[in-house]
Amino acid sequence: MRLYDGAHLTARHLGRIGQMLLQGGQWKGKTITENLDLLTEPTQASPGYGAGVWLNVPLDSIPQAQFERFWSQVPESILLAHDKKRLIYDGAPPQMHMAAGRYNQRLYVLPSKEMVIVRLGRANRTWSDAEFLARLLDGKSL
Repeated sequence: MRLYDGAHLTARHLGRIGQMLLQGGQWKGKTITENLDLLTEPTQASPGYGAGVWLNVPLDSIPQAQFERFWSQVPESILLAHDKKRLIYDGAPPQMHMAAGRYNQRLYVLPSKEMVIVRLGRANRTWSDAEFLARLLDGKSL
């Protein structure tokens, strides 16, 4: 299965994938994959994206020329906040990563908090990852 091509998963199944990522590629004591660095490390071509997940990188860490090219390729439907300090949400840990799917389906993995969050919903052009995470993590609205 290749998630980036589209997948039909329940919240429970998506949560299991998140838990496996949180556990460094382990599931129920077995190694599923050994090296998650490719998934969670920025690439030269996409400094805010690994090999399958969005990264909560500081926006000022991306060189301007590279940032413009990268930002022009971010799908509009993801609605990432362009006026913030971090790509996904300023208040979330820097190691957080996010898989973003159609209709604002989300899988957030926060290793430092040992937390996996799954969000399933309907298409909503006003969806904001930052707003959702502010309410969930900080108990406040942006």
